[in-house]
Amino acid sequence: MRNPGASLQQMLDSATDRIRNAGADLSAATQEFIDTGKLYGPKSEALAMKMAEGYNPAGIFIGPNAAIFNKGMAAKALQMEKAGASPEDIWSATGTFRGADKQWRQEISDKAAKITDDVYQGIKAEQQFVGPASKALKHEELYKAYPEVGNVKSYLYAAEKPSGSYDAATNTLMAKGPGTTTQKSAALHELQHAVQQREGFARGGSPKDVGAITNEYQFAKTQFDEALKTRMNKNADPVAKENAIQIMNFYGPKLQKLKKFSDSDVAYRHLAGEAEARAVQSRMNMTDAERKATYPFKSYDVPIQDLIVKYR
Repeated sequence: MRNPGASLQQMLDSATDRIRNAGADLSAATQEFIDTGKLYGPKSEALAMKMAEGYNPAGIFIGPNAAIFNKGMAAKALQMEKAGASPEDIWSATGTFRGADKQWRQEISDKAAKITDDVYQGIKAEQQFVGPASKALKHEELYKAYPEVGNVKSYLYAAEKPSGSYDAATNTLMAKGPGTTTQKSAALHELQHAVQQREGFARGGSPKDVGAITNEYQFAKTQFDEALKTRMNKNADPVAKENAIQIMNFYGPKLQKLKKFSDSDVAYRHLAGEAEARAVQSRMNMTDAERKATYPFKSYDVPIQDLIVKYR
């Protein structure tokens, strides 16, 4: 059984060490500026590199089709699962877990991922960047896992409100944000959708895509309401009333289940693929220790039992 206190202490010790080392490096960089008058010299460059290394986020969830998927750990995960281990313990021991669609996943690091200078220059000159994902976002681990993802045609813009989209039919990605951090976050979200397509994972979508769910709710509600009227009608014949009871018994449970999805925006947020892509964003700044200690579903903003598993 894991010791949560020990894991927490490891994270605190790691954080303390990073703060102590960063403080020493910052002092050296400050003294360099005082001595030389250079804002960006060797000491400040070293500080920047260490800060980048300390920025150790979690990453995109990959599947068995990825070139770097650890099959050995997946086999161990399966063995532990058959032995009755909890999903959390399997994750802690193997870095492998089953998604809402019950397919195995692992997580690659986004540690070195960053928006490229090409994006900055493109937005500065043309108000947009257009090019392959590999030229928009540096992410060697992702492109090792799925080389073809580097060819996803990407459109990046500066915008006050972060947003994004991924179109599987045209293999295009759009990411907007007021700065490189939000653009990166949006791009990672959309690239997770690209991975979902390639792995056959549960997919994301848009509010328009979940119209059938909201329509089903409205239909069930209409059927239930009409049956209720008949049931309450004193002049209705006994056969009609009995039939109404049967209709209410059939559609009542459906309404309870579908009620939370009566609004298309709410239903959209419950799509398993969308919740997974948002989890990628929420885990972006985790250290390796934090990631290992945090079972992926704890990063979902929708309870697993409420997720809508959709494949197209």
